[in-house]
Amino acid sequence: MIDTIVGEGGIEKISQDLFEQLNNATNDYNNYLAEIETTGNRTFESIKKGTDEALENEQKLLKVNQDLIDTYEKQIDAVEQVYESLKKMIEEYKQSAKAAQE
Repeated sequence: MIDTIVGEGGIEKISQDLFEQLNNATNDYNNYLAEIETTGNRTFESIKKGTDEALENEQKLLKVNQDLIDTYEKQIDAVEQVYESLKKMIEEYKQSAKAAQE
């Protein structure tokens, strides 16, 4: 049993073979990624950077939109106040006109 583990073809050889296979698989993976970048004419780093910039721009756009919504809400409040003032003035005018006719 010990000979199987430490002897020729044992754990050391198996480990070396496994690490060699892992190294080959890693190299293949990196080569495939490089092929994808070449085919797409873009690097993964540039894609990541573009994604980051898009997210930052989206956050800025959301902020601008929220500011715009806040401005619209203030304008709506102001229009409602003007409308209420006009309603009050119309009612006062009607009362004055009625009083003048009596």
